[in-house]
Amino acid sequence: MEKKYPDLSKAKSNRPPVEYFWTQTPFLCRYILEVYQLDAIYVDADLKYFYTGKHVTAEIGSKSVAICPHWYPAYHDKSNNSGRFNVGWNYFKNDRASRKVLMNWSKDCLNSTAVNSQTCGDQKYLSKWPSVFDSVHIMTNQGLDCAPWNFYAFQISQADNKYYVNGEQLILFHFHGLNQYKKGFFWPNISYPITYHQLVLYLGYIMDLRRNTKLITNIYPQFENHLPQFRLLHEFTPFMISLLVIMKRFLSPAKYAIT
Repeated sequence: MEKKYPDLSKAKSNRPPVEYFWTQTPFLCRYILEVYQLDAIYVDADLKYFYTGKHVTAEIGSKSVAICPHWYPAYHDKSNNSGRFNVGWNYFKNDRASRKVLMNWSKDCLNSTAVNSQTCGDQKYLSKWPSVFDSVHIMTNQGLDCAPWNFYAFQISQADNKYYVNGEQLILFHFHGLNQYKKGFFWPNISYPITYHQLVLYLGYIMDLRRNTKLITNIYPQFENHLPQFRLLHEFTPFMISLLVIMKRFLSPAKYAIT
């Protein structure tokens, strides 16, 4: 992308790596539209799809851009720090209106992706979009880009092997804050109140990461994702012990077996 967008190289030289990663977000979406002539859906790396219903596309309708609110409750509103919208999931149609939004976002990110009172990486810039661009749709489905910061106000439930958020089927969950330390140690790093069903969400995600890593490694032995190597009998940690207790007491052993 740096060859197509030379301004990225300049940004790369004047900011820390993490800020440069955020700078690339709008350019990556532009690249998909401009080079491949396709619609683009940007998804953060720490999200998992649980359901891909067509009603998401139906809700967007004729709009060119779709963004997701943080859904902060009034008594725990962090919009001043993190912005009204989350960059975890964004939709961009392959049309002029969408490109106009992305061009504006690109200029903003080139200017700064620092984390301070004015900006929050690439994220706070989205707050102005609905009032500046009439092509932007604000998603209303609370099962899309649901995240730990919603634990305060959202009711997460489980039925028939499906998860629901305030009665709507969970589409996409944002596993923000999951950390990986030494071998066998996984920690959600959640600073919000958490319930049984919410904890099980993280358990399933960790199992998916390990299972998929094994599948990829069987094909490509050199693959390294830096995940800890958890051995059930030798490397217990407090968090994994708590998960094991939950598995034994509440869950189906066959469904969450560690192999």
